[in-house]
Amino acid sequence: MRIRLFAVMALLFYTFSFTFALAKNTGHKLRDGAAKPQVVFSTYANAVKRGDIGVVKSLVYSKGKVLWERSPRKMLAMSKGTIPDNPILQSIKKKKEYQYQYAILAYRGISPATKRQVNGEVWMIVEDGGWKVYNMIWK
Repeated sequence: MRIRLFAVMALLFYTFSFTFALAKNTGHKLRDGAAKPQVVFSTYANAVKRGDIGVVKSLVYSKGKVLWERSPRKMLAMSKGTIPDNPILQSIKKKKEYQYQYAILAYRGISPATKRQVNGEVWMIVEDGGWKVYNMIWK
């Protein structure tokens, strides 16, 4: 089970890293009144826990959305197994690279699989005028 989870996480990391290199300019300016990145991630995490694939797809960066459209049930099962049950925000760093805006959210929580404390980074990117989930790494 651990090896399988590691393999899935490695695949996701590779996929999102690859899409970072191929990212296009798609509405990279934050519109006025856009929800904060931590609010968007909270909405995303709650939608994953509820199994609401439509909401999840609307909150994922366009390049990652391809994975959700190909195999939504697999992505949902994998995401449910990795997002902590009670993520607690520790810090937020914002950065800009080229024309892209990112927010890096540091979280702490309890793994649903192992019931142990995990730390994670959630990368958010501005797309279509709002924050979208770009990448997650939980350790």
